[in-house]
Amino acid sequence: MERSDVNLDSNRSGVIRIRSTTPHRAWLNAGAAAYRQAAHRVSNWSETGARYFRQRRAEEIVADVTALARERPGQTLAVAAVLGMLVGGALYRLGRR
Repeated sequence: MERSDVNLDSNRSGVIRIRSTTPHRAWLNAGAAAYRQAAHRVSNWSETGARYFRQRRAEEIVADVTALARERPGQTLAVAAVLGMLVGGALYRLGRR
């Protein structure tokens, strides 16, 4: 049986030293499973987005974005601000080269 508890030592100065930091096997398995699930979700999301842009014309995309902006104005403004910040940062870095 694998032991995973952390043993703590304290010396005279009050510093605590960790003697063993081996994580429990169940924690490792759960972390790996969560990583695989997140990677699968991102993959599905990116495939869906790519398919959406391949199958539609620019006018249809603009109409969809406009409808979304009217339906959820606050969230659309937040997304536009984040995208603007990312694009602005990229352009700034390109200009400094």
